[in-house]
Amino acid sequence: MTDRKRTSSPRPMRADAARNRRRILEAADELLAQYGEHVTLDEVAKAAGVGVGTAYRHFGNKHDLITEILEQYLGWIGEIAESAAQRRDPWCGLVQMLEQTCELVASNRAFMAAMTGSREGSAVFERHEAMISRPLGEILERARVDKLVRPEIAIGDIFGVISMVHGVAVFTQPVDPDHWRRYLNLLLNGIRSDRGRGLPLQPSALSVEQIRQARKIAVASRRR
Repeated sequence: MTDRKRTSSPRPMRADAARNRRRILEAADELLAQYGEHVTLDEVAKAAGVGVGTAYRHFGNKHDLITEILEQYLGWIGEIAESAAQRRDPWCGLVQMLEQTCELVASNRAFMAAMTGSREGSAVFERHEAMISRPLGEILERARVDKLVRPEIAIGDIFGVISMVHGVAVFTQPVDPDHWRRYLNLLLNGIRSDRGRGLPLQPSALSVEQIRQARKIAVASRRR
């Protein structure tokens, strides 16, 4: 009779440990949104009100922490895409998907850096890519059939729009946190086949002085 090794399920996390982990993730999300990927795990622990050792017990390093936050964000984007695909009007679905996704990623300066700056971040995106691409592809196909978008528009273009809007959001956030909306509408107008029914460009364009101010803040942030 052969011996069988007993297998056991992972022990559930204690309530206090789960609470600390949640506080760490919330503090990290807030700091990363404000300062970008240069935030340290020590700074996150301080903001979360936990010891540095506690933070390192939950996350081996800062990259592990950022990767988990990225996993959460991409999960939300997948849910956004699924909801948008349920819209009867595919153009409304596409606008909804891009508005909600861009609003989400515009709130976190570290989003794109986390996704493209490490093998772990890239792997997280690859795990979620199909979940996002499938409903997005359905929206685009219906929009092309209805001649609502230019026929050459592809899924990669939509990912590019999100990336561009995120870049604008990071740059303009210090002087106008919602200014990315103007550029999203500008890009949506370029996607739509019927240019005469384009979206209004709001808010108003930044002044030269606002752009200069945003540039100074961006330079100062890189020196942090």
